[in-house]
Amino acid sequence: MITAAFDTSVGLAIAVAEDDEVILQHSTRQTSGRRANDMADWLLKNLTDARIRPAEITRWTVGTGPGSFVGLRCGMALIKGICTQSAAQVRGLPSSLAVALTPEDNELPADCNRVAVLNDARQGEVILTVYEGKDRQYTPIGEAEVKAPEELEALLNENTAFVSIHADILADRLTPGVQERLIPVEDLAVAQLIAPQGFPW
Repeated sequence: MITAAFDTSVGLAIAVAEDDEVILQHSTRQTSGRRANDMADWLLKNLTDARIRPAEITRWTVGTGPGSFVGLRCGMALIKGICTQSAAQVRGLPSSLAVALTPEDNELPADCNRVAVLNDARQGEVILTVYEGKDRQYTPIGEAEVKAPEELEALLNENTAFVSIHADILADRLTPGVQERLIPVEDLAVAQLIAPQGFPW
């Protein structure tokens, strides 16, 4: 079975797996070309280069953010259109889950039982999404929320690791305690959304 994940929350990211083996994973942080036709060209080029036909993919997961509203909307519409043609299943999972699952276990504090994903909310604020669990099986705690950076201090006493794909942007506005625990993520490992534990079809 061939499954895939596509995310447009931060640039563009595609991953394809055959059974349990990831056979394609590519991402770009480029934010220009956010129109659906540009995304389609990028997606089809990556699939073609990997000798994968869209009709072969039986399940798609699409990232639902947080992220650029225009990018997310166009990405969801594109994958829904592909699935309409191919009769593949489609579901949405938070893009922040892929960010939470990206750090290796040895990068997280030994006593960590919460991962707080931080996204740039602009205007000096952050978007906070909190996941709870261990052994890479996370459950979201509530919805993503916009927070002032100082409000994150409340999580420091709760064995929380902070992870962000926007670490370079956010670092200056975070308090020292949060900065010390911040794990930067360079690229969105969208393959994490293909078959995460605890999120069945």
